[in-house]
Amino acid sequence: MASAQLNRIDDALAHLDEVDLTDQQHPFADSVAALVLAMAQDPEQALARAGRALDATGATYLDTIFANLGARSIASGAQHSGHGR
Repeated sequence: MASAQLNRIDDALAHLDEVDLTDQQHPFADSVAALVLAMAQDPEQALARAGRALDATGATYLDTIFANLGARSIASGAQHSGHGR
């Protein structure tokens, strides 16, 4: 998240690649990933990670905020580019 806050999206994506979330629930990591992937213009992965975070057992209020922010920024970008509903 720190790299994303500094607008260092490539660094943030590299950090995501270092984290193995296979077969485990990590709602905070998934919610941050959703936000970073949205910033990196990867809507499919951003929405998938947001969904994982929102569906996770034990997701906190902050997890849901980050996940929703990532998902909504994708939706907003699609609407502004003419691809939204």
